[in-house]
Amino acid sequence: MYKKYTLEVTEQKSGASRTIEMDGGNTLDDLSNAILNAVNFDKSHLYMFSLSKKPYGEGYYHPMADLDDGDKSAADASLNSLGLRTRKKLLYVYDFGDDWHFDVTVKKVETVDAPCKTAVIASQGELTQYPEWDEEDPDWDEYEDEFLEDLDWDESEEDFSEDDFSDEGVKVRLVPEKDETIQKKLEKLPAICRRQWQILAEENMEEAEEMEPLAYSAVEKCGLVVAKDQKNGFFVDVKRGEMEPQEYPCMKELNNQIAMERSFQGLVSAYGVIERETLLAMAEQYGIGSRFSREEKEMCLNRLEEWEQMYSWKKDGQKYETTFLLPLAKGIQKKREEYPGWSYAEWDEESLRLILSGEGLGAFPICETFMKELVFRWGWDPEVAEQLLHMASVEITMGSSEKDFLKAMDPCMREYGCTSQEMKSIRGSLKELYQKLPSAVLRGHCWGEYERKAKGQMELFE
Repeated sequence: MYKKYTLEVTEQKSGASRTIEMDGGNTLDDLSNAILNAVNFDKSHLYMFSLSKKPYGEGYYHPMADLDDGDKSAADASLNSLGLRTRKKLLYVYDFGDDWHFDVTVKKVETVDAPCKTAVIASQGELTQYPEWDEEDPDWDEYEDEFLEDLDWDESEEDFSEDDFSDEGVKVRLVPEKDETIQKKLEKLPAICRRQWQILAEENMEEAEEMEPLAYSAVEKCGLVVAKDQKNGFFVDVKRGEMEPQEYPCMKELNNQIAMERSFQGLVSAYGVIERETLLAMAEQYGIGSRFSREEKEMCLNRLEEWEQMYSWKKDGQKYETTFLLPLAKGIQKKREEYPGWSYAEWDEESLRLILSGEGLGAFPICETFMKELVFRWGWDPEVAEQLLHMASVEITMGSSEKDFLKAMDPCMREYGCTSQEMKSIRGSLKELYQKLPSAVLRGHCWGEYERKAKGQMELFE
């Protein structure tokens, strides 16, 4: 005998609801997918279920979430295991940034002869996951007033004029500082960040426009630069001593150190998650930082982690390196348990060169093919096309099935105003991307390889 659950899911603010039928053998993760499909939301965010109806406390979380003591994975909890009865209520929270709250009410629990398929049997109201502000809408004026109030902006003030806003953008002001103090601060930073300071200290505004936000943030955090938004412009006060930037002892090997850091970041990004020992072994194999000792390479990695240019954690005596935020990285590591037997991928010579130089997705030819399809065939803005590529790469690297991957991409394409013909063509390109782009779950191998291997094993078995 089987149990069939009838669940009413109601979004708390709007009252929009969906009534869903599910088999009791399905998990809370399956229920999450059913809810998101029913309201046409993508699946690119974390979620949690709370039996006590308290958000963010003990509960059942997204399988890729970083669990605290007392928390459980939603993928491990079936509806049958929860002891649900009629009128029982759960809280479902989706997207910990936008904070969507849904009440899940058990309307009926029935005993049936066969497992039932998941289905939406009633629907009321509509939800828009990413609403656009319409400046003609009366609500916009209210929002705008609140926004200006938060800024403490008084439109009646006459202190501002067009002359107060410079076309030059950010202005650099050099602030005197002792050379000894600058040296002490610089030597704590990764070489990438030291280079950001040098660009500003030399007032090289052309290169400053290409500065990396993470690296700049580290320089600001250590106190070598201070950003000030003032009436007459946006200023960056840069501390500089009497010595030329390149004369400080810690700047002597700057270019070689940057190359080593880029290579480490590139490899970690390509694999998603990797053990530090394996990463250092690859460094020896590929000649990364060949002029530096192992101790210097370890110090390099420590600085990257300390200043959040990479992240790390320890588990079972191993230290893992990642460029993802830790909850996602730990989710990848857990997902790998479903795909045992995969060693780290080896790259062809050109791909390896691009990976080690920090090209990111540009190291993989399929990404260039995908971008050309969007930009040259369909006339997409390159920045928008790059955003879609980035979202697609995250889904692929996190181990989404092809079906879930394509479902997650559909709302994005609709949001960008794709026609039916355009979506059909781009779906074909997305399928090819799914097959050929490396996945962190498979340690840099692609899902096309996985399917070929699985098919070969099946044929051998037969």
